[in-house]
Amino acid sequence: MPNRTVCWAFAWADERIVTVDALPVDSFYDKEARRRFLLPLLAAIEAAGIQTGHNLARFDVVVIQAECMLLGLPRLGPLMLQDTIRVGKTKGFRKGLDNMSHALGVKQEKMPLNWAQWEQAYGEDGLETVKERCASDVLMQLEMRDRMLEEGWLKAPRIWSP
Repeated sequence: MPNRTVCWAFAWADERIVTVDALPVDSFYDKEARRRFLLPLLAAIEAAGIQTGHNLARFDVVVIQAECMLLGLPRLGPLMLQDTIRVGKTKGFRKGLDNMSHALGVKQEKMPLNWAQWEQAYGEDGLETVKERCASDVLMQLEMRDRMLEEGWLKAPRIWSP
């Protein structure tokens, strides 16, 4: 099964106010509903000068690009990305968001959800638990980015091209 965007969240780095949305389960196969769901995210991507995220270049923008193509939406153009997974070659250092955040002393926690809790969360009206988890990742990544900048870990932004 292809990857689909079922929840998205973003925040402007200087504001830290998270905008989040989740696609209702019954809209998963509704192309028009998925288009409407993605439009605010695509507008934010277009408005941002630099995108930051964790594993952004290898996962997030690739999945969003595929969604745009499948849904007949305009494709993403070149984007300036600063990906917090890019710390150079390391051996024995796990580059997951939670592991790197812990190593840097980040206080924001990733909201833990096991498989059964995810299943339950997608059964909720309003999908509030799904949205809360997605938002917690954004806040954790932004705090980790701050620490990476302080410690000199973060590589310079670079252009991602489709």
